[in-house]
Amino acid sequence: MFSNRDETLSASHPYVSAQSLSGGPVPLGNVNTSLVQSNSIALETIKGLSTAIREGIALPKRNLPTFDGNPLHSYGFLKGFEETVMKQVSDPASQLAYLIDICRDKAYEAIRSCNIISPPSEALKTALDKLSMKFGKKACGG
Repeated sequence: MFSNRDETLSASHPYVSAQSLSGGPVPLGNVNTSLVQSNSIALETIKGLSTAIREGIALPKRNLPTFDGNPLHSYGFLKGFEETVMKQVSDPASQLAYLIDICRDKAYEAIRSCNIISPPSEALKTALDKLSMKFGKKACGG
């Protein structure tokens, strides 16, 4: 078929449409570039879907233990949150949503407005810092 990348496709070629020939012959290199770009976009889309499906299957259920702000339970809660949600969910916005969802009473009040902080990674860090400072060992004099 074509041995040189600079060769052109003509109307007689079975894979060339009339539309691609509206400006004359299409250089084979341009066809290959378009195919590579299309394949790259498709590959990135598939990778994104694969990650979402994998995380969707592995997501911890929303019935995680809750935290009401009791300092006696803060270490266990924060450690458990790290071991479940933080290790299984890669998106900081989703991690923050989980954290806000499982906090109750004083703990919820302390972090509920963190979701307006941008970027989500900073919002998550702020929420965890607030919980640690207000209810963790630092709050107990540790």
